[in-house]
Amino acid sequence: MSVADPNPLLRPEVYSFRTSSTTVEAAAKRRTAGQWFRQIIYNSAYDVVTGYKMRSVEPVLSISKNLAVSPIVLFDTLVNKTNDSPWAGGAGLTWLCTSIGGEQKTELVGTEVITYWEVTASFSYRSGGWELYIKDIGLNERVELPNGGFEKRRCKVFDEDGNAVAATTAQPLNADGTQRFTNVVDEKSYTIYEYADFSAYFTGPS
Repeated sequence: MSVADPNPLLRPEVYSFRTSSTTVEAAAKRRTAGQWFRQIIYNSAYDVVTGYKMRSVEPVLSISKNLAVSPIVLFDTLVNKTNDSPWAGGAGLTWLCTSIGGEQKTELVGTEVITYWEVTASFSYRSGGWELYIKDIGLNERVELPNGGFEKRRCKVFDEDGNAVAATTAQPLNADGTQRFTNVVDEKSYTIYEYADFSAYFTGPS
């Protein structure tokens, strides 16, 4: 099989690469044991600082391939999905399929007329994955009840006289939903994109 293969459906994938810049919520980076980790930004009083943005430069891989089926068939399967396993040099859940399109073409191969779709798909890469990170803070805390249930109650802070009063700003929470009486804030991560087997449709560069 070669680029010049007379049968368009047997021609190999063609790859192109570029970078794209986008703006994301700012997060500090901390290097530990040779690896970089996300870190919440605090001020000197250990208040969580939000609202700042940072530039994120992401590699974008485009793959062109001739297929017998319309790219419409692949839209729901691939677009807005991440890779479910290692693919194109990246770990699972690091590539996001951002677009897919194609043009229908016809070629005469010998005496046979072959109709096919010249399909191009684009994938954006983030080494840290495409999860959503939120700060584990809230105005309310989760309180266990004697009957095994729970209810939400307003978090408390202390006024200048040492009296407990209802918090008017979000407070740090523990993993069980109770109020954390320190200034240390954790993050919670959520998978917000479904994933798919990209290798079933595109081999990708090695």
